[in-house]
Amino acid sequence: MTEAEEMTAAEILEDLVLLGVGVEGVKVLGDDEDVTYFPIIMATKPGSGDVGRWLDALPKNKTYRIPGVINAKLAGMLKRRGWKQIQEFAPEFGEFMGVYEREAEIQDGQ
Repeated sequence: MTEAEEMTAAEILEDLVLLGVGVEGVKVLGDDEDVTYFPIIMATKPGSGDVGRWLDALPKNKTYRIPGVINAKLAGMLKRRGWKQIQEFAPEFGEFMGVYEREAEIQDGQ
């Protein structure tokens, strides 16, 4: 990433959107649009349970990935909910990185 492509923390915070009640972050569709990434997730009121409720409410028929989880509390929440840690190549960094993934559940008739 060049200096021109790097974003400041203030610029990143400007890109935050409301993902759910009490949860802000960034939502990005993957290249194939079958996968949704959440590279940033933040509770507006930490400890309120909003992030857990938001995770539980994500539609089961879609695949979601959360890259680069460094918060142990969030990692525990994801593991308890059955999210798996995978390695995915990140071209913007030129290396593989850890990503938590919850695969779409196959629906009858699909």
